[in-house]
Amino acid sequence: MLRQTKLKAALFEKKMTQRKLSQGTGIPENYISRFLSGRFILTQEEKQRIADAIGQSTETLFKG
Repeated sequence: MLRQTKLKAALFEKKMTQRKLSQGTGIPENYISRFLSGRFILTQEEKQRIADAIGQSTETLFKG
């Protein structure tokens, strides 16, 4: 659950919604929502696209 918390915090910090993240990454909004609720596992490629869109490394957002 820590990974989801890090991503939620990063989205809040950037004032970015799940919809805006979806639009910026091409990842369906429901995938992002389900990941944040702990019901979905993102691929490494999806994690990289999210990290790039937020401006952080994948290690910062998804490790731990």
